[in-house]
Amino acid sequence: MSDLRQIIIVGFGVAGRLHGRILREMSSLCAVSAIVDSSPLQRQKAAGEFPSAKICKEIAEALDGPDARRIIDLCVPSCNHLSLAKASQLIARDHTLFVEKPLGWNQQQAEDFFLLTKDARVSYLDTYSCSKGIQKLHALVSSQRARLMTIEVLFSKDRRNDSLQQRGYHDLQAPNAWLIEGPHLVSIALTLAGTVTGVRQAELRDMPLAGMPPIRGHGGGNAMLVHQCGAITRLETHLFSAINRRTVRVTMTDGTLYTLELPVSNATLQQATFSTLLPNGKYARETFEDQPMQQCLHQALDNCANPSSMQHGMQVSRILQSIINASSRKESLYHQCAQYE
Repeated sequence: MSDLRQIIIVGFGVAGRLHGRILREMSSLCAVSAIVDSSPLQRQKAAGEFPSAKICKEIAEALDGPDARRIIDLCVPSCNHLSLAKASQLIARDHTLFVEKPLGWNQQQAEDFFLLTKDARVSYLDTYSCSKGIQKLHALVSSQRARLMTIEVLFSKDRRNDSLQQRGYHDLQAPNAWLIEGPHLVSIALTLAGTVTGVRQAELRDMPLAGMPPIRGHGGGNAMLVHQCGAITRLETHLFSAINRRTVRVTMTDGTLYTLELPVSNATLQQATFSTLLPNGKYARETFEDQPMQQCLHQALDNCANPSSMQHGMQVSRILQSIINASSRKESLYHQCAQYE
């Protein structure tokens, strides 16, 4: 194990277990040496899945021992990133941090975490920039004489069961819907069309629950982004849909339409389907293996100190804050008007 990169997973919820499974498949590169979680139930699950790992309640306990560099994989609600990094002195001890999306629950948290870690070894795990499908689409768009005109990104799934179990919550507070799939949507827009200059409109949906009050601002939303290159991106996240899909559509100024169906997280086969419809009616379609999360973690292991990934993560957080602000203003106006109807 001494020749392998030693990983400490912090947080053994859905994201932590997913990371653990993927990292275990990379046994030639790394080993999960410790798992940290404040929940006794999650620690029990971790011990069952990783019998050779040290199971701990606190990060300090996991770091106790030989003063060797470790990789700390933060799989906790992102509003905890800053406080964990400060309290555990992870930066001072020169360990590497892997950071799940987004950097924080608001721009201030993200900015503070970004500044704290600017001289540290940190990688922001931007899943879909590592997708073979997104990379293929970006290469095609960049090589065309025609300009990119519109992008549509739709992520839909049924998250109600997770939300009822308070997955991703902090102190019983549900995260804003844009903090769940929004980082993926915004990252795809940035990867394909570059700098965002404004949010033209944004809306937020509540999550309906049978026999219970809806969860405010937790059900999804839509937004329109304006890019410096002139392209428009329409984002939609739907978190109580019976349909599980991740679709990206790109229209070029010459009428060419590209459609990418990305693999969903629970699919048995992690494959992407890519189709091209040319202005003359010619149609082509191909399917290929695409495992964005595996590819993302592999890239992070290859390049542990990745300042550009953190800069990208900060861009994503700033745009998300603009979307949330625009959504909140629209919601406030709606409720104010509704009182007089």
